[in-house]
Amino acid sequence: MGVGAYLRRTRERLGISLRAMSRMSGINPTSLSQYERDEVSFTVDSLQRVCKWYGIEPWEALAGKSKLEIYEELKKDPQLSAEHKRGLDAASRDPEISEILRQLEEIAREKGPDALKRVLAVYALMNQSEE
Repeated sequence: MGVGAYLRRTRERLGISLRAMSRMSGINPTSLSQYERDEVSFTVDSLQRVCKWYGIEPWEALAGKSKLEIYEELKKDPQLSAEHKRGLDAASRDPEISEILRQLEEIAREKGPDALKRVLAVYALMNQSEE
């Protein structure tokens, strides 16, 4: 699913009309419609403005998945140990989840899946010590 299709689905799920989103975001309706049909790519500024109104992070739109969908996929990874899954569950309850996910995604992209597993393990241990 493209960025535009994901954002259109999000807008429709929230019950916001295209015209209303156009007014809120300051993006003209024709351009917004073209973005949503993936006919043209969002500018960084437009993507940030639309995501702000939807209450999502731009990386969710780029991934075409919500935080919850990404967590559910990660939890199904057969390479993740029980300890890693506990770290993932703990991270999902954290009020700073957007920042944590952004950092995890950045680490995984830069260092690979083994680094992500180590971060999740550390997070699980930190969470255990707080309980």
